[in-house]
Amino acid sequence: MTLFLLIALVVTSCSILPYFFYRKLFPFLRGLPFLLLWLVLSGSFLVTRSFPASWPLTFVKAWTMVAGYWLIFSFYSFIIIILWLALVQVVQVLARKNIRHYGKHFVVSMLVIVFFACVYGTYNARNPRIIHETIVSNKISSPLKILLVSDLHLGKLLGREYCDDLVRRINAQNVDVVIIAGDIIDDQWSYVADTKSYIPLKNLHSKYGTYAVLGNHDYFTKNTKLEIAALEQVHVEVLLNQAVHLGKIKLAGLDDYSHDKSDTSLKLLSHGNAHEFAILVDHQPRRMKKAAALGYDLYLAGHTHEGQVFPNNMIVKAMYDLSYGEGKFDHMIAYVTSGYGLWGVPMRLGTNPELVILELKPQKAG
Repeated sequence: MTLFLLIALVVTSCSILPYFFYRKLFPFLRGLPFLLLWLVLSGSFLVTRSFPASWPLTFVKAWTMVAGYWLIFSFYSFIIIILWLALVQVVQVLARKNIRHYGKHFVVSMLVIVFFACVYGTYNARNPRIIHETIVSNKISSPLKILLVSDLHLGKLLGREYCDDLVRRINAQNVDVVIIAGDIIDDQWSYVADTKSYIPLKNLHSKYGTYAVLGNHDYFTKNTKLEIAALEQVHVEVLLNQAVHLGKIKLAGLDDYSHDKSDTSLKLLSHGNAHEFAILVDHQPRRMKKAAALGYDLYLAGHTHEGQVFPNNMIVKAMYDLSYGEGKFDHMIAYVTSGYGLWGVPMRLGTNPELVILELKPQKAG
């Protein structure tokens, strides 16, 4: 939580800085009312993360939405400023011209582009796509159809209606097992408990049921045990360094890396991997190479959101061995999903929310 507060303070400070750039181009911003409004909006992200659960949800949700859009406005404002300053320097060097007087036109044009990008990103965040992947192995004796979903982020922004829609979409796929790869809640269990937004998960239908692991956001709350108990009541089995068998296929789930960084459970759960097809679910894609070395056959993760908004996808790509999609580590196949929900910013741009269907099939002889 200390790291989160530090990040929130940095975000708040960075949200204020573009004001000093914009006030030079737009004189109306120099008045005290606009400065105060800017300061309030810049602090909104930090404030909304600590709202008391007793406050009206409608108010909390509205302010959280505003804070999210302001965050994206601040983020893209920095990019606009950097692009403008770079363009000024390039033109001065190559054409020996001063184009600073065009600054207002440039900024307005870029902000219009950002506005329409946000409209599309908001629509995109609520319209997930379905990804199909086929995995063939001689260790598989009978087909298994898996639905992988991650990063639901139930909470202030995403509530019961959103979860109902998720369940409807999953059930339409007629799968054998549903796997939830962490970050089931956003940050405060109290909002999820009060709105009962997790209850629709009990309506998930599959042959072997629904299994989940916890993510880093599931530990942001002080009520993680209450979350686990509630999930068990709606027939979602949480695998905390545990394994189950789906027919002849082993499904193992690790506790989140933020809560348990040791390799002890990773090794203990690997017993028998040489003789059975072993699936490992790990919220953060940090232990792929170690999992491959221990004989796991399929590694499933989420967490990254594939950056959620451009150009963050390039940043997360540099942070992980595999930040999105399918990859191979020795004999092991890994899949990192971009997730279904969202965090902070109520939009997705340059990335897509998704449900992933993995069809495991036996390898044909010859």
